Amino acid sequence: MRLFYRVDNSGRHSLVRSSTLDSLATLIMASCAIVVTIVVVSRRGASDGLPSRNTADVQLTPESWATLLSEGVQAGPSEAPAQLVVFADFQCPACRGFNGTVLPKLRARFKDDLSVRYRHWPLGYHSEAVPAALASECAKQQGRFWEFHDTLYSQQSALGVKSYAQLAHEAGVPDTSLLNHCMQDPATIDPIERDRQLAETLGSEGTPTILLNGVLLRSGSLEGVLSDRIAELVGAGT
Repeated sequence: MRLFYRVDNSGRHSLVRSSTLDSLATLIMASCAIVVTIVVVSRRGASDGLPSRNTADVQLTPESWATLLSEGVQAGPSEAPAQLVVFADFQCPACRGFNGTVLPKLRARFKDDLSVRYRHWPLGYHSEAVPAALASECAKQQGRFWEFHDTLYSQQSALGVKSYAQLAHEAGVPDTSLLNHCMQDPATIDPIERDRQLAETLGSEGTPTILLNGVLLRSGSLEGVLSDRIAELVGAGT
């Protein structure tokens, strides 16, 4: 079962457990920013009593996948056989679970066979989502994005309580005055806004949104599905 952060029509959010389904269909969806060709493979199972939602994985076109790889912050080699793209919100509890627990396990297991690219999707009802994203972009300019990323998720309850300068200091960002100045720069929001718009065109229903080698994953246990699929990709590349 997969846990993800979902937004309903009222703007409220909750952790949702999805069920898996068994059928084959093809869906084509277009947006102003990206065109996604969808090959649907779903698995039918017992109802979990939740409102129906799309649990079909999505195969992107090569062009769309290249767009997703064009920005963001990357860890791991570009030539790794497994390429993971994560759209996430620093204030999202499910994102904390994925980025703080699942992702470190995957990176420790697959090492240079896995590349991870972080992209922003700050949700509007999280008051600290955008400030945290801004601060992370500023930490990136000083070469400490991933350290700051880990600090934000490990201290998620401190967002809005501790200053971002203090969190940055704890993450080893060398110049917190420069970070504060960067956060006030209107241009710092630009890559965050591009990420947000791109995430919305994918048709995903919440954060974290996970893509692996051009496939948007919507079904199954994140850790279990990702481990198995990455292992298959690594094996196929050897």
